[in-house]
Amino acid sequence: GASAFQPLEPMSVEEPRVLALAQRITVDYSSPDFAGVFPGRTPARVSLVLGGRAQSLQVDYPLGDVSNPMTTAGIADKFTALSR
Repeated sequence: GASAFQPLEPMSVEEPRVLALAQRITVDYSSPDFAGVFPGRTPARVSLVLGGRAQSLQVDYPLGDVSNPMTTAGIADKFTALSR
């Protein structure tokens, strides 16, 4: 949501629990099933393990993509939230 783009408080990025979580995050942009799909699709996938179970969610056309455009109201709301 919009709150993800709000400025971070310096204390939050120094918090041990946040630092420990950050150490467990990896970013892999080399997925072979995404290779060559742009500009037809702009997919994204998030995978995580919770309680020993792997879970994954893929979005082929994220909000704002030409195939999934934001509404005018959505753009205005995002602008308002980010310009505070």
